[in-house]
Amino acid sequence: MEGAWLTKHCSKYYMQYAAPGTEFNIYGDGVYTSNAPLGPYTYALNNPVSYKPGGFMNGAGHGSTVLGPQETYWHFGTMAQSFNINWERRICIFPTFFDEDGLMYTDTYFGDYPHLAPSIPIKQGQFAGWMLL
Repeated sequence: MEGAWLTKHCSKYYMQYAAPGTEFNIYGDGVYTSNAPLGPYTYALNNPVSYKPGGFMNGAGHGSTVLGPQETYWHFGTMAQSFNINWERRICIFPTFFDEDGLMYTDTYFGDYPHLAPSIPIKQGQFAGWMLL
């Protein structure tokens, strides 16, 4: 495990970590949850929380989840784009949510295509509908 990051949401702590394997399409981030910052932590049943196994760019790991514009959560990570070396990466950003059971999840659908910026009200993070050339 690498790249630990702690996010607090509704009195619950989410300890995120990067699963190794940057060069593979199964690369992603997992999470443990706790009611206290120092634990004990429990493995989340919906792991990985950030994951993109196919498409133009793969992966979605080594990230951190932060509170952004309009009180929405965003997961920053990296995706594999191996032109020069097998672990070459690019920065990505995905909208992140918490369900009624407190499980964190990240929307990586069409995550390697253009999306609207987090600062655009109402449409923040939505797929722009543009295709890659």
